[in-house]
Amino acid sequence: SRLLAGERKLMQEVVDGGRMDARLLPGDDALHFGWFDGELPLMDEPYAGLFEFASQSMMGRAAADAGVDVLLTGVGIEHSLESTRLEIAEQLRNGTTVAAWSTARRWAGAANVRTCSVFLQQGLIPALASILPCQLARSWMPRCFSDIARRAKLPVWISPEFLNRARMRTLAAQAAIAPFRTPFEENYTQFGLHTSTGNWGAWTFLVPEGIRLSHPFLDTDLVRFCLGIPRHYKEGPGCRKRLLREAMQGRLPESIRQRRYKRGFNDVFWRGLSQQLPRLKQLIARSSLFETGWINKERLESSLESVAMGVGDTPAGGRLASTLALIAWHEQHGIRCDLHVGRESAEGIGHRSRRRRFWSPANADES
Repeated sequence: SRLLAGERKLMQEVVDGGRMDARLLPGDDALHFGWFDGELPLMDEPYAGLFEFASQSMMGRAAADAGVDVLLTGVGIEHSLESTRLEIAEQLRNGTTVAAWSTARRWAGAANVRTCSVFLQQGLIPALASILPCQLARSWMPRCFSDIARRAKLPVWISPEFLNRARMRTLAAQAAIAPFRTPFEENYTQFGLHTSTGNWGAWTFLVPEGIRLSHPFLDTDLVRFCLGIPRHYKEGPGCRKRLLREAMQGRLPESIRQRRYKRGFNDVFWRGLSQQLPRLKQLIARSSLFETGWINKERLESSLESVAMGVGDTPAGGRLASTLALIAWHEQHGIRCDLHVGRESAEGIGHRSRRRRFWSPANADES
């Protein structure tokens, strides 16, 4: 896949080493927001990951064709086998400022960034966020809490009246500060675990085929064990996922085991959004959700066009994806979500059929 840059080379090393029976899929064809070319299954609630519909459906079909019974993921590895890197905040909270600065300097040297930046983002800001009341922290965010402020930033297309009525600004500030409560590492890890639950894609594409989706790194016993491991065994400056690296010695090529960075896949998002922009604008134009007054249609369309042209960061794209998923779900309003799942299918035991209900954006009016 040309979009994977150096990642494809690393995967090929695993294949050439005979460590797996590889079945490569044309990932470049599974652009995000590609849910208009087929029927979209009914959703009982908005699904924030709907923009990945094409890749999830491709993976589900490939797994079924290969006769797979269980599909394993790496979800949760950052909560189980990585440090939160908030030890600087903990050192500040314990009054050891010199030690905190020394730790920040080591991390900064490994990442080739400024020490003050690491000290601020991984130490001072989380430490202050843990003791300031939500309202006070929210008023300081634009000036001091840059990283937290990005998390608390609300989309410009949400109407001010709805923001005030639903107390959205306060709720957003609380959510942004929530990961930075003491004890830092334990609280941050638990916050991440709580946000890892649920998977509409699994129930839509895998369960009907009798395939079980499993997240080994979210196993309760493993998580409990890893929470008790001292931080320096998990990670250190310039060495991420230390435990996993040691466990994979001799099992993975050294180029993978010793790599320091992972490449992103944002081109699949931006190209998909740009390609599907006319259809997405049609979806917005016919949606009755805007009658509620919650969302400003003109601002949403303007932001959508800007992000499609590459203007905006990843959080902006994520907020747009969530809003579009909400609109797609609202389009199905009034249609009964009759998703019958047999017991054998739900347990993932070889039962590969289920009665399905679908909705096609092209035939929304007929539905």
